[in-house]
Amino acid sequence: MMSNGPLTLRSMRTQQGIALFLALIALVVMTLAAIALVKSVDSGTLVIGNLSFKQAAVVAADHAAEDAVSWLQTNATGTTLDSNNTAAGYYATYLADLDPTGNSTKTGRVMVDWDNNNCNGYSGTCIDPVSTTTTSDGTTVSYLISRQCTLTGSVNATNQMCSRPGTSSSANNQARNSISYNEYSFNLSFSGPYYRIIVRAKGARNTVSYTETLMHM
Repeated sequence: MMSNGPLTLRSMRTQQGIALFLALIALVVMTLAAIALVKSVDSGTLVIGNLSFKQAAVVAADHAAEDAVSWLQTNATGTTLDSNNTAAGYYATYLADLDPTGNSTKTGRVMVDWDNNNCNGYSGTCIDPVSTTTTSDGTTVSYLISRQCTLTGSVNATNQMCSRPGTSSSANNQARNSISYNEYSFNLSFSGPYYRIIVRAKGARNTVSYTETLMHM
């Protein structure tokens, strides 16, 4: 029977080499884990920051929509709203083929000059919005108003067609319980046309938000 003797110098060196190799592998794994953690934290911070900028742009767009509504209410009397007013970003027709975001590829589309660069050199129809003051956080807001009618001029003009809500009301009618096609027990009337308000807000990190509001008076 042979007894275990002391480790030889060669075997001790072999074990030390294996331990070093395993330590290097562990170090690499820990480094990769640390890099992944840092990237995860950075991505989360970036997403939260983008959401914050997006929300700020939406809030600024809401304020601009309120400005547009105030302008419409101020100019509702008379014939001001029967004609285009490009300086105020107002158009008295529904602007067929309007492409407010600039993402369409349709031929003959109507672009909006949000950045004051002639719609980035677009050769077709390029209309102007009205720019509001830049907010304290650097968000630039612009809007345009489009009356939902096919023609300029009065909403009651010949061949004019406008999108507007209808309202019905009951009327006194002695023949309401009889079968007669000549008598009606309800009156149908129409209010003013719809107005489409499109707002674009451009904030930090080129965050862009579009909002759309429909209203009638």
